[in-house]
Amino acid sequence: PIVAAEREVREEVGIEARVTGYLGTWIDPYADAGEETDEHVSVQYFAAALLGSHSPRPAPGEIAEARWFAPGEIPRELAPPGTLEAALAALAAGPRVTALPDRPA
Repeated sequence: PIVAAEREVREEVGIEARVTGYLGTWIDPYADAGEETDEHVSVQYFAAALLGSHSPRPAPGEIAEARWFAPGEIPRELAPPGTLEAALAALAAGPRVTALPDRPA
């Protein structure tokens, strides 16, 4: 998951980042507006250090836009209900630093 997170940030947003800690995994009900919630989504959150340019470069066909937010300004609709608050609380408490077993040596 760590290597995948770094790769996806690079491919979709054009930013180099290095995961520095694990915040947690949240599993939440998921449905599009107006539909029944009969599916679930699992999202892992990591802390990361930015490497190189701070300017996002969205990949055409992948995402429409990318921009930076201060932790207290992140739009709540960008995460499943309740998850963003929990992830931000984990970040404020200090991300757990692990051996990061899926990072190549």
